[in-house]
Amino acid sequence: MKYQKAYDACQPVATSLVDRLLTGISPWRCVLCSDPAAGMDICPACLEDLPWLGHACCGCAIPLPDSGLRLCGSCLSSQSAPDPYVIALAYEYPVAQMLAALKFRKTLPYARVLGELLSMHLRKALLTKEIRAPDLLVPVPLHPLRQLQRTFNQAELIAEHVARNIYLPVKRQIVRRIRNTPAQMKLGRTARLENLRGSFAVSGDLSGAKIALLDDVVTTCATVKEISRMLKFAGANEVQVWAVARTV
Repeated sequence: MKYQKAYDACQPVATSLVDRLLTGISPWRCVLCSDPAAGMDICPACLEDLPWLGHACCGCAIPLPDSGLRLCGSCLSSQSAPDPYVIALAYEYPVAQMLAALKFRKTLPYARVLGELLSMHLRKALLTKEIRAPDLLVPVPLHPLRQLQRTFNQAELIAEHVARNIYLPVKRQIVRRIRNTPAQMKLGRTARLENLRGSFAVSGDLSGAKIALLDDVVTTCATVKEISRMLKFAGANEVQVWAVARTV
């Protein structure tokens, strides 16, 4: 599969008669190889070649070698029940390149491509009852200064597409980042946990709510675990962690 930069504007989802007619006249093209694609942004061949995560721990999404296992050793030894994790892909080529292009080069059409891929995985998880449908979707926030510099929050953009695909409300203001901490990617696990203490604030009474917390990439789970802890403290009954990719 040959990686290419996405088109400046990805093709629209064929949701109306006009869109379907236009799709028939001008076939969709795969953002990865430019071959014809049937009604979405990635052709069947590239879709099959993507680094799908496969069987993974239900509590942290680390890949597991045995399909009979549900939890890894770390989650089994945890003192509290782990949150359900649903993560579509491994953070490998070309997923890592698409995420980097979205975050650092403002290739915004990739938000929809990645949202489509996560939505496909989520539909399967909901259909097989691996997870229960949540009440609302909460994207992991950026600090206001960082969002001002970047001009967007990639988790929010992906969440908007996922929400449209699986019919969930997005609630951006429930979680706010109140400390502008150093970038997590440069820190180890212990430093990440220390870095995040006191970094988030949760607003409102969430009593009994089932929440899906969405991030673009999960690495050590430090960010999502800290936010999950605060959501539960505010009354949330369940927090699911959804992400496009997981480092492996």
